[in-house]
Amino acid sequence: MAAIPTPAEFLVAFPEFTGAAETLIQSKLDQAVQRTDAEVWGELFTQGVLYRAADLLAKSPTGRAMKISDNGGKTLYWDDLQTMKKRVASGFRVT
Repeated sequence: MAAIPTPAEFLVAFPEFTGAAETLIQSKLDQAVQRTDAEVWGELFTQGVLYRAADLLAKSPTGRAMKISDNGGKTLYWDDLQTMKKRVASGFRVT
């Protein structure tokens, strides 16, 4: 199985969330893992989990307080997540 990122790894990738509680980050990582099938995502699994967790966290009250979303309701991470989803759906894998 692909590596499931830890809160510490998440913060290395997204240091803008340093003010968020570790338990909240872990909760969003857990939710992201449940929504990201490792067999389908392949080599993009860990990156997909990180971006999905960042999107979920940015939409949370903590993320909104940190002003990590735009006025349209999209987060800064949404477009990258959608690009990855298209790659996964097309069978393209990045190694």
